[in-house]
Amino acid sequence: AKDYSLHEKELCKERIIKCSLCNNQMKAKEEKDHQSRVCTMRLVTCTEGCATLVAFSKQEDHLQNHCAKRAPCPHGCNMVIVPSKVASHTPSCIYRPVTCLSCEAKVPNNRLDNHSRNDCPERVVSCTLGCGLQGLKAKNLTTHCTTTCTRRLVQCSDRCGQQIPLHEMSKHLTESCAKRDLCQFGCNE
Repeated sequence: AKDYSLHEKELCKERIIKCSLCNNQMKAKEEKDHQSRVCTMRLVTCTEGCATLVAFSKQEDHLQNHCAKRAPCPHGCNMVIVPSKVASHTPSCIYRPVTCLSCEAKVPNNRLDNHSRNDCPERVVSCTLGCGLQGLKAKNLTTHCTTTCTRRLVQCSDRCGQQIPLHEMSKHLTESCAKRDLCQFGCNE
């Protein structure tokens, strides 16, 4: 009778062995393929090019927490990410740049509402002098209030020099201007 003990313990390709990396059981003939393509504990080079060897199953942890290629998010959200993850991170980044539909300015997504309400030059505003003009854009407010608003202050035309809202000038000239022409008999007309 032939002694197969050495063959069965160390040489037979059909014998059951444990992977030296992950401890999974397999036939000896499957070990090389398992360790090069399947084993979750096989060492692989970092996909970002930092040259670190890392267990296949630990790649995400390496990329998120340890990779030398990690850098702050280019949009400013303080996340530290590897370059290949920027594209997948951007749609969910609250700081990603978005375009204001009114003025076409690029603003961080988390500031768009505030921009639209308070900063957009194309937003519709009310006249600060209260004339009630409809559709007045913020970018035109200063010009409106200083040159065309009927409630802007103007100097009394060549008479008393008092500052009067334009829409009240006619009344001022006829009723209260200190230099208005009065009836010589004192009837205040």
